[in-house]
Amino acid sequence: MTKKIPIIAFAPHPWDEPQWMNRQHLLSRLGERGWPIVYNTGALSLWQRNTEKWKTAPYLSQYQQQDNVSVHIAGKAFPTWPKSELISNFSRQTYTKSIKKYLDVSANSSITLLFHPEFYPYANYLKSKFLALHVYDSYSGMPNWDQSMEIMLSNTVKRADLITASTASMAESLPLNGVGKTKILHNGVDPTPFLLANRMPCPEDLKDIPHPRIANLGTVNLKMDMKLIAELANKNPNWSWVFVGRLEEAELNTDNEARDGLAKCKKLSNVYFLGEKSRHAIPAYAQHINISTICYRIRPDDWVIAGYPLKLNEYLAVGKPVVASPQTAICEYFSDVVAIAKNESEWQLALEHALNTGGVGTPDQRIATALSNSWEKRVDAYEEWLLEMIS
Repeated sequence: MTKKIPIIAFAPHPWDEPQWMNRQHLLSRLGERGWPIVYNTGALSLWQRNTEKWKTAPYLSQYQQQDNVSVHIAGKAFPTWPKSELISNFSRQTYTKSIKKYLDVSANSSITLLFHPEFYPYANYLKSKFLALHVYDSYSGMPNWDQSMEIMLSNTVKRADLITASTASMAESLPLNGVGKTKILHNGVDPTPFLLANRMPCPEDLKDIPHPRIANLGTVNLKMDMKLIAELANKNPNWSWVFVGRLEEAELNTDNEARDGLAKCKKLSNVYFLGEKSRHAIPAYAQHINISTICYRIRPDDWVIAGYPLKLNEYLAVGKPVVASPQTAICEYFSDVVAIAKNESEWQLALEHALNTGGVGTPDQRIATALSNSWEKRVDAYEEWLLEMIS
């Protein structure tokens, strides 16, 4: 039997966010299966000195055991400094040495797993025998992408022993021979909490909101088509639009259309922003609404079209009707259980159909689709690829 060697994972987001992303779902389950996992977000930067993250950080790095994973908490000692590559490289070198010391591993007995190419410099210093990349977005189309990021992505693709991507569209956006090296690992769902949600009472901040409730469960950011939502909410004052998730108002205000749409939504009495909830609370909200939505601005040259929303299979797991914008993955794999709408008139018809006749697919079909996309099945496939890589 092949020995399961340590995985040193790097991703941009803290482990204990209220909503888990694919990295937490994948790594926690790999940890449960016996893979030693260290999760990192990289060294602190001097430019973070005025942030809450810096203020609450320990002086020296620490580790916390959470969800079958060792979560690395970066310390204030030896931060990077974007103005000095020399200092930043020393910081990364010190940082990676401490990880190897903690794991008590040599270069030949570990896997470096990157969830974003910005961490490629750490892979250079770790010198793990194996390098893996999981692509969770079409990186090159995202805001703030620059030439330095493109070089790091190219270097990662060139060196990687295993590349996985959440969708084929993301794989196609990779440079060099990336698409040819990539295995597709779609996002999944932990179905049990959603299957049991019919036993949960309606949340206090939702119970007085009138039906029908049309909901978005997730962060409200630039992906959202706030202009379209404002138009639909204004046209149908008897429909309640409910947003359960963090409101990224500063980000929305950087785009004129998004800013104006948000402002219009805030003026409407049938639009409700309930704020961010823990992942354990989300199933109750999903159960006590009438329609779940993924209302995104879709543009052919934008990174959003390539996405695979984590919330999609969560929506399906409660069996309620779903209406979504035409992201490529949704069009390819979910058209039998999701109503796909491209513009205001199609959204109007799809929402009316969902309210009046139950929408596309049946509750049983939606639940069956979610069950076929469980995280356990995803981790089965990913673990098989890892074992093939190291054997």
